[in-house]
Amino acid sequence: MLVMIASLVLTYGLTFLLNAWRQPVQMQGPPPIFWAIKNGDIAAVKAHILAGGNINEQEPTYGWTLLICALAARQLEIALWLIGNRADVRIASHNGTTALHVAAETGNVVAAAIS
Repeated sequence: MLVMIASLVLTYGLTFLLNAWRQPVQMQGPPPIFWAIKNGDIAAVKAHILAGGNINEQEPTYGWTLLICALAARQLEIALWLIGNRADVRIASHNGTTALHVAAETGNVVAAAIS
């Protein structure tokens, strides 16, 4: 470990490394709640929403809502929980896709009927 640190100091300089260390890390990609949905972690989704998270949150790149993400990932239990907790099924992504579109495309007849 010490050898690696010394190598970095020699390569980049101590000032650069200290400044880089102090900079906040910029997250790339969707917020973690979207990964929880993709992986089927309903406990994390419930905890996020019950702690005050926005049930209609949209990820910045495509504008997918939590519900659209759940349907696209075929996480029906999460999708039904979101719908049951008043996720707005009418919110469209940046290209106009709604939860109903995704439910129909993925064959989620139950979710499509509820939407």
